[in-house]
Amino acid sequence: EAILKKSVKLKCSFAQEVLSSIESSESVMSELESSGLSIRDVLMNVDKILDQKVENADALSFKKHLVAFGVFIGNASGSIFDYNMSHDEMDSLREAGKWLDISVKDLEQTNILLDILNSIAE
Repeated sequence: EAILKKSVKLKCSFAQEVLSSIESSESVMSELESSGLSIRDVLMNVDKILDQKVENADALSFKKHLVAFGVFIGNASGSIFDYNMSHDEMDSLREAGKWLDISVKDLEQTNILLDILNSIAE
């Protein structure tokens, strides 16, 4: 819920627009569960739709936001600078990045993850 509440602070207007259209995290989870799709399939579908329907820069930025949200959730039990994610959680985020067609190089090119994390952690 923290991500949804603080979405207006995000610099990416596309991410703001998408997140503002979500009623609650429970509604997202309900939709995912009722779809019967795996997280892998959902993220691969998101990647495909973004690449087909959204400008490249916005698509890449939104994908980075999704990974950053995963980092935020994985570290929810600690501070933003105190990584509390397990190796399994880190591996899952790497996999999610692959399914979204984001390379480590894409994530390292800017400080976008830290910027996103800072904006939703405040």
